Amino acid sequence: AYPIGPSRLAPCPWPAFRVPPYKSAKTMMKPRCQWLRLASAAPRRRGYGVYRGVVPASTPMQAVRGLRTNPWGSRGFWRMGIRGISSGRGSAFSNGIDGIDDNRLGGGGDSTQLVRQNEPPSFPHVVAVPISRRPLFPGTYAPLSVTDPNLASRIIELSEQGTPYVGAFLRKNEPDAEEEKESAGDSRGEEAAGESGDSGGSAETTEKTDAYGGHSGESTYFDQVSSGVGDLSEIHSVGMLAQINRIVRSPLGGGIQVVLYGHRRIEIQGILEDSNPLAVAVTHRTDPTPQDNENTDLLKAYSNEIMGTIKQILQYNPVFKEQLQLFLSTVDISDPAKLADVSAGLTSAQASELQQVIEAFDLEDRMSLALLLLKKELEISKLQQEINRKVEQKVSENHRRFMLQEQLKSIKRELGMEKDDKEALIQKFKNQIEGKDVPPEAEKTIEEEIAKLSTLEQASSEFNVTRNYLDWLTSLPWGIFSKENFDITRAQQVLDRDHYGLEDVKNRILEFIAVGKLLGAVPQGKIVCLVGPPGVGKTSIGKSIADALNREFYRFSVGGLFDVAEIKGHRRTYVGAMPGKLIQCLKKTQTSNPVVMIDEIDKIGQGMRGDPSSALLEVLDPSQNASFVDHYLDIPVDLSRVLFICTANITDTIPGPLADRMEFIRLSGYIMQEKVQIAKSYLAPNALKETGLSEDDIVLEDSSIESLIRWYCREAGVRNLQKHINQIYRKAALNLVRADADADADTDTIIDAAAEKKEGAVDADKKQEEGKENKQKKGLGETL
Repeated sequence: AYPIGPSRLAPCPWPAFRVPPYKSAKTMMKPRCQWLRLASAAPRRRGYGVYRGVVPASTPMQAVRGLRTNPWGSRGFWRMGIRGISSGRGSAFSNGIDGIDDNRLGGGGDSTQLVRQNEPPSFPHVVAVPISRRPLFPGTYAPLSVTDPNLASRIIELSEQGTPYVGAFLRKNEPDAEEEKESAGDSRGEEAAGESGDSGGSAETTEKTDAYGGHSGESTYFDQVSSGVGDLSEIHSVGMLAQINRIVRSPLGGGIQVVLYGHRRIEIQGILEDSNPLAVAVTHRTDPTPQDNENTDLLKAYSNEIMGTIKQILQYNPVFKEQLQLFLSTVDISDPAKLADVSAGLTSAQASELQQVIEAFDLEDRMSLALLLLKKELEISKLQQEINRKVEQKVSENHRRFMLQEQLKSIKRELGMEKDDKEALIQKFKNQIEGKDVPPEAEKTIEEEIAKLSTLEQASSEFNVTRNYLDWLTSLPWGIFSKENFDITRAQQVLDRDHYGLEDVKNRILEFIAVGKLLGAVPQGKIVCLVGPPGVGKTSIGKSIADALNREFYRFSVGGLFDVAEIKGHRRTYVGAMPGKLIQCLKKTQTSNPVVMIDEIDKIGQGMRGDPSSALLEVLDPSQNASFVDHYLDIPVDLSRVLFICTANITDTIPGPLADRMEFIRLSGYIMQEKVQIAKSYLAPNALKETGLSEDDIVLEDSSIESLIRWYCREAGVRNLQKHINQIYRKAALNLVRADADADADTDTIIDAAAEKKEGAVDADKKQEEGKENKQKKGLGETL
């Protein structure tokens, strides 16, 4: 059977109708009587109530069966005497409390439906129930979770007495933004499913039962009422007479869940003393009718504008589509008051704005406020649609670009113009080893890894490991050497250009070149260790040696090194594994005979990760480094053509086996004359270039340099001397910038004054030293 309602036709539980006793069954059609007997004898389904009511015998059969014809007008047969709802476990004609399921009050019964009741009487006193989220509108539902024990007991008591009516009033203290935002989306669906006044059908009420009365335990749908009204100042004076339509024990315990249905407006006139919870005296406000208003054209214009705005919102905001369509099909647009209430309740406006609609008793004011809220909702819907459009446009553009790129790849692949990523990667590795003299063992390994790569999926982790391994293997300079320089004269010029003195080192490099020239081939790499104090040029000479030999230069320091993997690499099974420094050197220089400087070899460490000095034994041994095996590559690599230059300050901390494989060249400190020449030929020009000065701006005399060396830079090297010279040039640059327009003419005076100041300080220091020496002599006295 299908109930007839103004909204839509939907299945309902089994209804049972009773023929009045003063009507004879003979006057009824036979098919109708059969249908009535079947309906009354139908099994009662668990979870539904059984309706009881009166249907006139003269009613056509198609109306009783719930076909599309409706002989009772837009109200449906709910107006024909349906008095309530009883439990599914009771009789269809039993006398129960309307709208209350006694089993559900115990917390374990079947669910019941929300049923609209007749117009309630005008109670002079009602219990005040506070609502925090949004005010209740006529014809809409509001689910509440009441945790206040006194208020919960009073609500149950009212239901048992057969007067399930309370006053729903909005609290004046608005909820926080997060709670209000959460309730906005819920309340739209709640109020859209309700209908204005007494109109409705069981389809809508069944949906609200599922939403509000399920055993899911979710409290987000319910407005929390943790305490009753303590004083009238806490609530607004205008509220809604609400019917208690359903009571359920809270699944979380400690209260009840109530569904209220709004009927009409009420206004507080006073309070009843000694009432707990608070009971108030109210005046019932009936909605004005269009006949009461003289300006009917204005009301009609408001109604048309409201309907037009709602239809626009329906076009812009798809989220409200279902609720708005239900609203347009259920509301009686001929009643302006009802239209204003339900349309305002559909919006996501603030509770204070909705309360203004509740308090608007004048019909024109109410429709004006409702229209204003709808206009705001329309602007929000437009803005939301614009945001969605931009996001969708961006996503569609990215998707379109991706699809076009994939199609382009497919077309190129079909034409042979391009291969897929894996094939292109394999071809890249093959191209990298073309023209290289790859050893047979390395070539075999490369071929095996390429074949393995072709069978792996690109998403697998082993694919990336194999790809990185092939990248290192094919990037090494197999059989590639730098062209040697056998011109001794050019080598001598390059060495003298960058360094003064260091004759032992220069002679050793020239000897290396001479031997190679006599042999007619590049000699094997040697291991030279430069030992000397800091600042004598051990590290800087390495680059000059590489330039003199026309080789690539690579430097790394082993000072404080504790990990053997830095020398011999990591195993490929480790995450983030890499080869050692020597293999990295070959890949970076792209030559098999570079000059490699191992700096600070006397400060190499030893720890729990191994002894790096022992790992260097294989590297620095000329008879073993021709087949050096890195842990990552795991194939022999020839390092015999590499010229290793090590630096150290002392030889005591170098392990004996390692020192036995190196040729030591000791560098002593510079004397006064050598430091002066280094300062004039190398340090001063570099400082002049770094500070941006010209030779006309500053002149550094030999006497000033000697004073600096004698009294301030007495160490063996020239590093401290370089710092002082740079400081003098920076001071000169500062004075030059501060000078006025004729500073160019006074620059020499400025520098001479700086030099005199420096010499004065030197003389003072010298006299202080002489005074200390005189004080140490015995038998000497100072007199005037």
